[in-house]
Amino acid sequence: MDYTFHTRIRRVLRDFKKHYKVHEIEITDTEETYLVTGGTQDYTVKLIFDEEERLKEWSCTCPDFTTKTHGYCKHIIGVLYHTGREFMILPKLIEEIKG
Repeated sequence: MDYTFHTRIRRVLRDFKKHYKVHEIEITDTEETYLVTGGTQDYTVKLIFDEEERLKEWSCTCPDFTTKTHGYCKHIIGVLYHTGREFMILPKLIEEIKG
């Protein structure tokens, strides 16, 4: 299962880098908001951090995030990769997939 998961993440990131752009909207000490463009619609990704700068919450305005139960989408993964923070969510995704 790990191989399939990592292959899927690599494919998402490769496609994301090729087709999407990430634009900073607002950055504060505990919240960051980004606009993701390049797909059929533009979506807003919000990252919320705790006092130790650990990722506490995240959200996206895309249909996949709002309607599916896994709690993430390619836009969130792409923004974290773009900002050099993909390590913040990947352990949570791996844990969720493994059950």
